[in-house]
Amino acid sequence: MLAYRPLAAAALVLLASTAARAQTVPPPDSPNIDLMLFEPAMGSHSFLTVDGADTMSKGQLQLQVGISYATHPFSVYLVDKSKSSLEGTRADVVDSLFTGFLSVAYGVTTDIQVGVLLPTIFSEKGQGLDPSTGMPSVGGLSVSGLGDARLEMIWRVYEKNRMTLAVVPAVTVPTSVKLGDQSMFLGDELPTFRPRVAWQWVSSDSK
Repeated sequence: MLAYRPLAAAALVLLASTAARAQTVPPPDSPNIDLMLFEPAMGSHSFLTVDGADTMSKGQLQLQVGISYATHPFSVYLVDKSKSSLEGTRADVVDSLFTGFLSVAYGVTTDIQVGVLLPTIFSEKGQGLDPSTGMPSVGGLSVSGLGDARLEMIWRVYEKNRMTLAVVPAVTVPTSVKLGDQSMFLGDELPTFRPRVAWQWVSSDSK
């Protein structure tokens, strides 16, 4: 038993030094966050953000332009751990977000449709965030630029008995570009994969 005591002591020292070092390391600070929660669906059989299971006809082309506005998409709150409740707002990091988008969809075959969407951030304003204090940053936040492009395909894999099923693999590409001095929260720093499934059923009376 005595032979294991130095090893145990060394392990305790290592854990203590690791814990101390972890406490001195500042929290991660990455402004590469995509705040565009409104993701419009592409294609003539889609509705707002809902993808349709039907695909566009072969050779059919669709061009879509839109705008959106959001209030308080990103805020930091004070939390009472004893009550697990929010006590108030610490910082309205992004108070308002005015965006637009341009998308193009094309019917490759009768069962496959592809599309690309490019978002634009016209105005992103708020108090900003100082990661060292969790408080509003000095000078606030005012950003404009281009967001991450989204590439999408709708593949109709089943159509029978008035039911249609399609898989919708989609990826985003880190193409965000600032058009001013600041570039926070325009998009992710890595590609993302966002697969979905679309299912549709039509009654016998087509309602």
